[in-house]
Amino acid sequence: MKRMLLVCLLLLPVSAGADGIILPEPWVELAIVRHVVNVSIRDQAAVTEIDQTFLNLARFGEVEGTYMFPIPEGAVISAFSMFVDGEQLTAELLRADEARKIYTDIVRRRIDPALLEYAGRGAYRARIFPIVAGQEKRVQLTYSEVVPRRDEVRKYVYPLNTEKFSARPLDLVMMQVEIASSDPIKSVYSPSHKIEVVRSDDHRVTVSYTAEKTTPETDFVLYYSVSRDEVGMNLLTYREPGQDGFYMLLAAPEVEVTAGEAARKRVALVLDRSGSMSGEKMVQAREALKFVLRNLNVQDEFNIVDYSTLVSSFASEMADVTPKTISAAIDYVDKLEANGGTNIHGALLAALHQLRDDGYVNMVLFMTDGLATVGVTQNSEILKDVHEKNRLDARIFAFGVGYDVNTHLLDRLGTENHGTSAYVAPGEDIETEVSAFYAQVSHPVLSEVTLDFGRISVGDLYPAALPDLFKGSQIVQFGRYSASGEEMMTLSGTANGEPMSFSRQVSFPAEAPENDFLPRLWATRKVGFLLDQIRLNGEDKELVEEIVSLSRTYGIITPYTSFLIVEDEPTVPISFGEGFVQDSGADAVAASEATRGLAGATAAPQTTVVNQEGGVRVVGRKTFYLRDGVWKDVEVVEGEAAVTYRFGSARYFDLVAQQPHLGPYLALGKELIVRHGGVTYRIGVDVEETERGGDFNGDGRVDFTDFSAFARHFGTAAGEAGYEAVYDLNGDGRVGFSDFQVFAASYGRTE
Repeated sequence: MKRMLLVCLLLLPVSAGADGIILPEPWVELAIVRHVVNVSIRDQAAVTEIDQTFLNLARFGEVEGTYMFPIPEGAVISAFSMFVDGEQLTAELLRADEARKIYTDIVRRRIDPALLEYAGRGAYRARIFPIVAGQEKRVQLTYSEVVPRRDEVRKYVYPLNTEKFSARPLDLVMMQVEIASSDPIKSVYSPSHKIEVVRSDDHRVTVSYTAEKTTPETDFVLYYSVSRDEVGMNLLTYREPGQDGFYMLLAAPEVEVTAGEAARKRVALVLDRSGSMSGEKMVQAREALKFVLRNLNVQDEFNIVDYSTLVSSFASEMADVTPKTISAAIDYVDKLEANGGTNIHGALLAALHQLRDDGYVNMVLFMTDGLATVGVTQNSEILKDVHEKNRLDARIFAFGVGYDVNTHLLDRLGTENHGTSAYVAPGEDIETEVSAFYAQVSHPVLSEVTLDFGRISVGDLYPAALPDLFKGSQIVQFGRYSASGEEMMTLSGTANGEPMSFSRQVSFPAEAPENDFLPRLWATRKVGFLLDQIRLNGEDKELVEEIVSLSRTYGIITPYTSFLIVEDEPTVPISFGEGFVQDSGADAVAASEATRGLAGATAAPQTTVVNQEGGVRVVGRKTFYLRDGVWKDVEVVEGEAAVTYRFGSARYFDLVAQQPHLGPYLALGKELIVRHGGVTYRIGVDVEETERGGDFNGDGRVDFTDFSAFARHFGTAAGEAGYEAVYDLNGDGRVGFSDFQVFAASYGRTE
């Protein structure tokens, strides 16, 4: 009978993990067909249910497998059950050392380091038989855990990193997380995936993620905060010793805001009815306007400005929202016909002329499908006149319909007037796009939003100017900070013309190793901002160089930075594609959406790119480049001496056992250079191993300072909580020089 080892490392709620790992022995290809996860979180109690289908791709025979489920560090699993094709199996609990032995034995036999990221964790184990060639095996798993919290923020993690182990892309990956909380739920955020969030009320939220024909490469991470405040505010930070820190602000208002409680708004609906809008586009545009009209709040005011060669309007001035005026406005919209030219300048000025400074939130919803052809047609002149006329800081939301629009004009109208721009591609439904957008901004809660951190200086903010806060929305801002300490964070703004502010005490730590996703997301937003500056204003050598530096450091791949995977950096300005030169057309729309997507990114972009010239991967906070078959950490200093280990040697596995935190990096491959804790490690198949002995800090002698360097390498400085538990190497209940002797001996020295 053919036998194989099927190791399915599932449900590991930690930063480094993978699900559905298939390591056959002897080799039999297995694929993950579908992976469906349903999670129910009640306050902090989480129940995770997994339904996963495997397919044996072999043509004949059957195999037996061992299913292993690693236990996350620090987690307490209160219940664990497993079914295979409807039959319940009993799982055996393995201690961490037992599980590590299994992992490393597999690595030795398979000559594959992938499992090393799990070293140091216990596991559940169950036998599976048979797995018949050409047939599927369905595995269902349920476990319960307590979701960890820090202050008001909860964090749930589910492993989705199947990239290294499935024989082909998954047909379906689907996650649904239902959250119920006694305290109101405020921010809901995923740094790893683009999620859909549906809020039933202040206490219930459903989060979903679905993908088809995909090979997930990152774990699913979900943060959510709870607070009884009107506006919940939370700060996540990351900081390495001696460097400026990174922060992410999450701010979200109450969900249960009635139409009458929302801030008053004045809305000018500006519709292009030029000849190019004829046909189906005009039908959809009419329906979009009617949706907005029917969903105005009773305290709002509105008008319709329609334009072609000439500019017309529904009323001579803003109208109150009453059944009579809404009915009349809908009749007006139904009679609009498309013909003539495109007078963008005249329409925008006519709309701005009707706005007033009286505490209302002023909005302009502007829609066009073409270039300006009538009146003032130069971008610079249109933008200049809009700027001068818009002294009330009205929010301009620009919608481009089709590809024959001036993306440079629409994008600048949005960004320079506290709004946004969006595009409806040919074949997409205008009504759906505009209606969905308006639903997001229909209930303003706070406008003119500003943020103050007291004596803590912050900079490099993205976005630099905070957007308005609407019902069901949230603000996500990334930035850098230098000083450290406790400080009062204050979010201020206006509601119905009255000033309002919300404050809470926050911490800016001098060292914060958690949330290592923050630097890369901050850099992604900055790269998007810089690319947009190049796109709208032309190439600039300094901007290009900064983009190159950020992209190399953080492994940010875009269609315009493919140079990242080759050795030499460009020394002169480079072209970012046709879309950056053009202001209209399909390429221009794509460039606009790409740069704005980076500038507003809330989830990490794709990290893995490998081709014949090289590759790039991001593991945790580190970026690695593939050069001549070797994965090299971008933080490695050229010429720095490295401690060398031969892949698969006894010392190599000793390193894994002594420093399991290196596992996610070692799992990259058999040829690797990584810098960690001030030490550079070189792993290779044919390298000559070097012995450092106990001289861990490289000063030519062995003493207690080497043990301190050793301790820092493990990430916990002397005197911090948990120090004794980590560094009591000889198990005598205290930390002293005898522990260093144990350490030194493991490196071949006993001084």
